[in-house]
Amino acid sequence: PKDYVWSTLADCLPDDGDLEAIDQRLVWIRKAPRALTGDWLKQLLDRHVFETPPLILADSGRACFRAMHEGVPAWENNADAVRGSLEPLQEIARDTQSAVLVVHHDNKSNGTSGSSDWEATPDYVLRYEKRGEARCLSIRGRHN
Repeated sequence: PKDYVWSTLADCLPDDGDLEAIDQRLVWIRKAPRALTGDWLKQLLDRHVFETPPLILADSGRACFRAMHEGVPAWENNADAVRGSLEPLQEIARDTQSAVLVVHHDNKSNGTSGSSDWEATPDYVLRYEKRGEARCLSIRGRHN
């Protein structure tokens, strides 16, 4: 999976993109917490020294946040629950100039699965999809 992530990220870089730069910024969490909370992410960033702000990849959002919402049926459809999961990570990313990429898979009709806050809360939404034989990465956000 790490090689796949590198090659996918490299495809997004300008022609002078440097894979080493990606390697130095990629945080690969081998033992994930039961729930990816803002406190856990802050502790992770405090324990490591990075030459440049890192990219934290969380796959998938449902798996990373599920334990925070035990007993809440279909929490991923609840705007407050989704926003409450994403906003602490967003705040830490802004404070540390890091990038947090939370993977959220589309539903079968290629739309957002669950609450619209999966797309409304993040600064940017990257959509990677198959169109015919091609694969396309689109980016939209509030800072375009």
